[in-house]
Amino acid sequence: MEAVSASSLDSDLSNQAQDALKGALDDILEQYLDLVHRYTSLHQSMAEDFASGFLSLARANFSNHSRLRYGQDFYDDRMQALTSFYINPSEDESPHSSDLEQLLQDTISVTTIQPVSQNLEVEQSMVKGDPAELETDSVSEHSIADPLNWFGILVPQALRASQSSFKHAVTETVPLLANLSNEMKRMEINIRRMRKKIRKMG
Repeated sequence: MEAVSASSLDSDLSNQAQDALKGALDDILEQYLDLVHRYTSLHQSMAEDFASGFLSLARANFSNHSRLRYGQDFYDDRMQALTSFYINPSEDESPHSSDLEQLLQDTISVTTIQPVSQNLEVEQSMVKGDPAELETDSVSEHSIADPLNWFGILVPQALRASQSSFKHAVTETVPLLANLSNEMKRMEINIRRMRKKIRKMG
């Protein structure tokens, strides 16, 4: 009789643990679906930004009455990046985590340098400066001209709108998408582990 009671108690505890795992799995799946919704919305927003950027660029070229075409043919070869992406390593390093799990815990941040829109000294140095000297000198925040100035001072509004759309997609949406993607992959690992535990208990 005591053996039967002990067996029944173990079975009840096992069922309670399995129900707890199933409840936790349901919570994680709900969070995962919320991340999928946010990821899809951000992906659509990024697509709209790029589409708007290319459309504004096409409008700027269509309304341009000079022979100058707004595009990479007139890029300054000495250009410097205004936006940089950095991977911030996670401080939570578990001894049992794999390299992939540790990589997925990292986050991406963005650093943007505000360009100088109207600075005659900068513009003259970008055009008349010695290329060898410009390559050896370190570039400070105040020595990077706005890329729109490559095409002159009075650029059309459509070209500015194109730059704004591309900048928003790169500096705002892309980092969020990358971090959400990592978060979703971490959840997928946890979901597989919890399902494996539930199968073993069943």
